[in-house]
Amino acid sequence: MHHKIGIRWTLMFCMVCFLAILIPKISMAAPDSAVGIVLMHGKTGQPSVFSGIVGPLRQAGYLVETPEMPWSKARYIDKLYEDALNEIDLSVNTLKQKGATRIVIAGHSMGANAAIAYAAYHGGVDAVILLAPGHSPDAQGSVNLFASDVAKAKAMMDKGDGAQNSSFSDSNNGQYFTRIMKADIYYSFFQPDGIASMRKSASLLPANLPVLYVAGSEDPLTARNGKTYLYNLLPENALTRYVVVKAPHMGTPGAAIGEMLNWLAELVKQ
Repeated sequence: MHHKIGIRWTLMFCMVCFLAILIPKISMAAPDSAVGIVLMHGKTGQPSVFSGIVGPLRQAGYLVETPEMPWSKARYIDKLYEDALNEIDLSVNTLKQKGATRIVIAGHSMGANAAIAYAAYHGGVDAVILLAPGHSPDAQGSVNLFASDVAKAKAMMDKGDGAQNSSFSDSNNGQYFTRIMKADIYYSFFQPDGIASMRKSASLLPANLPVLYVAGSEDPLTARNGKTYLYNLLPENALTRYVVVKAPHMGTPGAAIGEMLNWLAELVKQ
């Protein structure tokens, strides 16, 4: 009798030890639904534009990275568009190292432009969020406005002076200005049929990729483009949506947090 009790206690002790070893490993493993989000600011902006939404996203369990991009106020614009997209890889890899198994690329204004381009040209993205997408070099208004500057940059490149600085025109949120930058960098951002064309990127997105497009009701870009410029070109998916929130261009990210959380919750269930 005592012998059987001893065997039983020995087996129970071994089982407890086994669970003690196993449980920490299970708790450290990332769930299949772990979602990492890269949030990119707009032209001449800073990651702080997302200060009102990063907290709620992290509290909801999402991993979030907010890199400073080459079009920030401090860096504007310091590398080719293609090289700017490569920087996003750093944030994606950081999220994966933290346990993310699904990647959402999101951005505001110019950051939204980069989000859709990254999904189109780099791939490996599970969803895209566009917040008041801006910088549309292929829109007719932009084509007309920057045609002479694009031609100037191309002429410099053709002469072998693409790495030389010159003064070029730009606009942001209704403001027009000139900046000194290298000709090849300017051309990479403003060529109408280049990699910065959001319509071109949309046509290259993987089939069935879910996209949340949030527009601001008081944003001139919304009134100008509506759904016609970009949204109607996005891949068909049950989760792809066009939502209008009451906000101006710069206020769209903050006003969109509720829509983002609801949409992400649906994404996780897929």
